[in-house]
Amino acid sequence: MYVKPRDEVLFGDIFEAPYLFDVHLQGDAARLTSGEFPPKAPLDGTFFAEPSSKLALSGDVVRAHGRSGRERQGPVHRDTVHLPGRALLLSDDCLIPTAYGNRPDRSRANGRLLFAIITPAEADDAAAVADGSNFSRFGLPAGSVLKDSGIAELKNVFLVRARDADPAHRIAGLDDAARNALDKRWNAFICRRGPEASRQNAEKLRTLLVTAGAHNHDVAVERLWQTLDLAWEFEGRTMRAVSDAAEAIAAPEPSLARVIEDLRGIAALAAEAARLLDQSGIVSSAESD
Repeated sequence: MYVKPRDEVLFGDIFEAPYLFDVHLQGDAARLTSGEFPPKAPLDGTFFAEPSSKLALSGDVVRAHGRSGRERQGPVHRDTVHLPGRALLLSDDCLIPTAYGNRPDRSRANGRLLFAIITPAEADDAAAVADGSNFSRFGLPAGSVLKDSGIAELKNVFLVRARDADPAHRIAGLDDAARNALDKRWNAFICRRGPEASRQNAEKLRTLLVTAGAHNHDVAVERLWQTLDLAWEFEGRTMRAVSDAAEAIAAPEPSLARVIEDLRGIAALAAEAARLLDQSGIVSSAESD
């Protein structure tokens, strides 16, 4: 599931750094100004406070709330407060170079990258999340690169200035299969589209068919979902490969052959799904009524 970070920063990369927090605003959010403690003060360093008549506003700091996701309750776990946050990168591969300014030098970057905080999990929890229908969570089991199981909380996302998100802070990347699984889960959660959402809806169709006493409903629903899954792969993987080939000014034959193959596969699955659903006895009986 995991690979060492690639040369380029990609969707699904896992970062670990002290600035990664599940940050959110509440009703007490307020602009803050900053200042330095004077030399004779009992404290040193920078302080932040709400602006006042004696303390002019400077900077763009805002009070918010945030957790690294790795803190655990109780005095025995007090050291977990200082653990750096871990987060899963959710920005897509086209946006990431733009956010970084399309340059190796990040000093010119002015974009933002979207992350989901990763919380600790037992191995069984991560596996259950991976197999479950809760689209707001993505299980990250322990592996060769990521030693601790975790759960990427897709419902808890935050933005980080790309200039500060150093690629050296990555501890792992997802392999192609895991990136594809994350893509499906993220789309299911954020817009209720894609194979995972379609599979849940197909199961609801199965329930309707069973209630109505339909025939061949298991195979029919399976073919329906396979049609939707292949259509997703075609839209993403195949057509993305076409785009890459066009940008590389490559020969069109391989791309065209893959497009034709997928279209024929989608058509065959869709035709079989329609045939089995038509033979279920539901449509004809409804029409006869």
